[in-house]
Amino acid sequence: MLLTGLGRTREASRRVQCQSHMRQIMLACHAYHSVHQMFPPGNCYGFSLHSAILPQIDQGPLFQQIDFGANLGPDGPANEHIREQRIPLFLCPSDPASSAGGAGRTNYSGNAGIGVQCDGYRGIFQPLQNSGFRGQGPVSESQVVDGLSNTVALSELLIGDGSRHRLRTIWNVPDAYPACSQLDQFADACSRLDVSGQVGDDWGRGRSWLRGDNGNNLHNHISVPGEPSCNNRNWVPGGTFAVVSQHAGGVNVSRRTARAGL
Repeated sequence: MLLTGLGRTREASRRVQCQSHMRQIMLACHAYHSVHQMFPPGNCYGFSLHSAILPQIDQGPLFQQIDFGANLGPDGPANEHIREQRIPLFLCPSDPASSAGGAGRTNYSGNAGIGVQCDGYRGIFQPLQNSGFRGQGPVSESQVVDGLSNTVALSELLIGDGSRHRLRTIWNVPDAYPACSQLDQFADACSRLDVSGQVGDDWGRGRSWLRGDNGNNLHNHISVPGEPSCNNRNWVPGGTFAVVSQHAGGVNVSRRTARAGL
């Protein structure tokens, strides 16, 4: 009983630390907004919101080393040493895989909306450039019509560790659901998916804080928290990328006011 109680106490401490990290990231996003009159984009020619706020989290020298003009963007050889940089603020200590598969991982994902099938990108962290869907471009505070305190900005994911764990892998559902009217059907197909023998990217979630893309460090709200993540057959932008955590009873979220909680 003593060990059980001690374990719960330690996890409670880790959960609070995760929330603290989220608050600091959101405060950095607000500081970014004060300078640029917009929130950091979820994808700026391949680069993430995490990379955009480095100067606001006392990582200015690392920011200056990033080659934003590299032909291959965050995946190019010019940024290889950047990709390997471990930033503790971007990791949740509750996830034992937070250092798996290389150093530059992240447990925190930005809200990219409710799926591109119906409304394009309608989240806080939209692509800055034309993505082929509605909703690209910068987002400012005045555009958050539901109010900053009512809008989820950040949440959590479990980092892919190569284990093909149901909640750490981005699976491919066998059928495509491209229409807005099929959104619930798609979410249900992903939720019920028998993952044995299915194709999946078991390193994709939280792979890199540097690279901004769906499932890696951007999530959507097609599926409820704690569900698997799936590409829409082979269609990645139309996938469902759920928020998940190791915490008992839910996931941490941070709203635009930088208030974080389970």
